[in-house]
Amino acid sequence: MLETGISCDKPTFYIRLSAYASLPNIEAMEKVLKRMEESSTLTVDWNAYIIASGGYSKSGKPEKSYEMLQKSEGYIRGNSKGTAWEILIRMYASLGKNDDVYRIWNLYKSSWSKVYNRGYSSMIYALVKLDDIDGAEKMLTVWEAQNLSFDFRIPNMVIGGYCKKGILGKEEKYVERVVEMGKVAPMSTWWLFVVAYVREDEMEKAVEVLRMCVVAEDKRGCRLDQDVFENCVEYLKGKGELELVGEIERSFESRICVPQILDGNEGLESQGFDEIEESNR
Repeated sequence: MLETGISCDKPTFYIRLSAYASLPNIEAMEKVLKRMEESSTLTVDWNAYIIASGGYSKSGKPEKSYEMLQKSEGYIRGNSKGTAWEILIRMYASLGKNDDVYRIWNLYKSSWSKVYNRGYSSMIYALVKLDDIDGAEKMLTVWEAQNLSFDFRIPNMVIGGYCKKGILGKEEKYVERVVEMGKVAPMSTWWLFVVAYVREDEMEKAVEVLRMCVVAEDKRGCRLDQDVFENCVEYLKGKGELELVGEIERSFESRICVPQILDGNEGLESQGFDEIEESNR
C-alpha cells in the first residue's frame, strides 16, 4: 500500500514498521517511519521509535538504536509512561547504557506512589544484562522489602547472573532462605541450578536438583537446554539409574529445546505478573 501511494491507517503503519524492523530491512523501515512522521492524520507515539530502535540494534547500528530510544522519550505521555519506561530500561541496558538505565529508573520511581513487580523486574533484568550483579542483588533486596507478591521469576534473574559467574554459594543460600520462609521454588529456579552444576562438572549435584525439577508443581515457561539435559541423562545411565532416566524423559520430553543461554528471565514477557498494578498506571 505504501509503495502504491494508498493511505494506511495507524495499525497498518505499525504492522509494516514492526515487520521491516524484525527482518531487519532498514531502508524499508526508515521509509515507513518517515511516512508516519509526515502524515497529517497520524500521531506518532513513543512505540514507533522503540520499534525502530530494535531494528537498528538488530542490524548492528547501536548509535542509531540509541538515537531512537532518546527520541522516543519525548513522545511518552499519560498512562503509557510505566510500560514505556520499563521497555526503555531494558533496551538501554541492551546497549550497555548504564547511566541511562538509572536515569529512567529514577524517573519511573518518582512518577508513581509505589513501584510494582514489573518495574523491579525490568530494573533487575537491566542490571544483570549490564553485568552489574552487585547492583542487581541490592535491587532484589529493595524489592523484597516492599512485600509485593513474591514472583520467583524476579530472583531467577539474579540467580541466573550468579550462575553465569559461577557464584554458586550465593544462589544456594538465597533459595535456601526463601524456601525456609515458605516460598515454593518453581521448576525454572531449580533448572538454573542444574545448568550451573553441569557447567562446573558437579554432576551428582546436577542430577539431585534435576529430581527437584521433576516434582516441582510450577513448571510454567520452563524450557530445558538439550545439551545440559542429555549430560544429566547420560550420567544417570552410567550409574544404572534407568528407572529415573525413564521418569525424567517422560516428564520433560515436550520441554527440551536447542542449546541456549539461560539468564533466569525466561517467560517474563509472555506470562505476565499476577498482581494487579492498575493503580500504578
